[in-house]
Amino acid sequence: MENASSPFQKNPELKKSLWEDLINCEVIEKIGEPKAQKYFNDLELWLCQVPHITTVRVNTLHTTTLQAREALSEILEKQISSGECTDKFTVDIHPHIPDLLVVSSDSDNETVHPCRREVIVGALCGVAVLRGADVYAPGVMGAPLNLKQGEKVAVFTDINGMCKRGLTKPFTGDKVFVGNGISVLNRQDIFKVSSPRGLAVRIIKRICPSPSLNGIMEERLFLQNLPSVVCCHVLNPQPGDWVLDMCAAPGGKTTHLAVLMKNKGTIVALDKSKSKIQRLSENIQRQKFSNVYTFACDSIKALDSGKTGFHGYTIKKTGGVPELPFPPELFDCILLDAPCSALGQRPQFTNSMSTKELHSFPSLQKKLFKTAVSLLKKTGKLVYSTCTLTIAENEGLVSWALKTFPSLALEKQEPHLGYQGLIGGGLSEEQRSKLQRFGISPQDGFKKCVEHDTIGFFIAKFCKSDV
Repeated sequence: MENASSPFQKNPELKKSLWEDLINCEVIEKIGEPKAQKYFNDLELWLCQVPHITTVRVNTLHTTTLQAREALSEILEKQISSGECTDKFTVDIHPHIPDLLVVSSDSDNETVHPCRREVIVGALCGVAVLRGADVYAPGVMGAPLNLKQGEKVAVFTDINGMCKRGLTKPFTGDKVFVGNGISVLNRQDIFKVSSPRGLAVRIIKRICPSPSLNGIMEERLFLQNLPSVVCCHVLNPQPGDWVLDMCAAPGGKTTHLAVLMKNKGTIVALDKSKSKIQRLSENIQRQKFSNVYTFACDSIKALDSGKTGFHGYTIKKTGGVPELPFPPELFDCILLDAPCSALGQRPQFTNSMSTKELHSFPSLQKKLFKTAVSLLKKTGKLVYSTCTLTIAENEGLVSWALKTFPSLALEKQEPHLGYQGLIGGGLSEEQRSKLQRFGISPQDGFKKCVEHDTIGFFIAKFCKSDV
């Protein structure tokens, strides 16, 4: 983004906490303070930037990756010829992940000038626009008093949440221009009801080219960040397995697991939010999976510690509907994509998280992890992942897990596209080599390649011994 500096510019306490977590004494001893400072500065800038690629996972139960690539390329070309988009894109199959398409821009890096009429949107909506979305009515905060359908408008993001909904005058707070579009709804239709719905602005030109893929080939394609796709390949569930997805919403990984299992076996998907589970269930039905069972449930409470094994559960394991809570050692594979501080998300305009909230996540992650270990069968596989940067939530959690559960051992990951784990988390060189980070490495900096130009992410894979 233009004039990007740091998402922590107005939150020095959070910046200090992240610095203390990442730039520990081991890092400074290893690479020196000047290089450590440069790494942190580069990290701040990187978090403000929009990834240069968009990744789309293919549901290979319904089509081949090659067929999906040809169909998507044709759709993007039609968007240009119809005037829906002015940016050109190339669609390639990822060189290391056979069910992943990579969409990259062919357009020149031209400067985009905002139209005269301004529409103000919330921060989350602005981020979505930069990643390829259009503007929907719930995301609009302000618009000209006499805005009509079909007008050219500039879309600005209120980065600090200061714009009052329904604003008619020009917004004078901190804002960032994200692109130009055409209004689909007039002002009255956007603001006349308390819960507006529908497409409000169709984006024609973004400041950073990203493809618009909303509603395209929904049964065959799933817009998903590269590390999330890697996660499920690393877990590698097999047809017939019993698999637990502990924090499943919004469901990208759940549906990927179903594809990898060829819709055979059993997947149990849990999430605390009833509304998110409802949307996940609808997504599962739309993609026609029959082996996924969803529950609105706190995963920490998913274990029935009063049971000692599979007693009373045999019938259900042969094809019946699973019932909560579950007995110990029921699942062959478990994915714990844990709630986290999400500091790896890109782009970030600003981050208002308190240090108290930041430091609260490891405790929750450990509680979830304890439940996961109890529910995992002997010889079973457990993948732990986050979309955050901190050592405390990543390498620190792994170090704690290995000390707390002698039955667990780290396993080598396949595919391994990211960096190894960071130093300073209490792990050996060999242990860190089995971890996978996406983002910027203190030793190697930022590699601008398809494997790394994505969000910040962390993956660890464990195996439970049979003794």
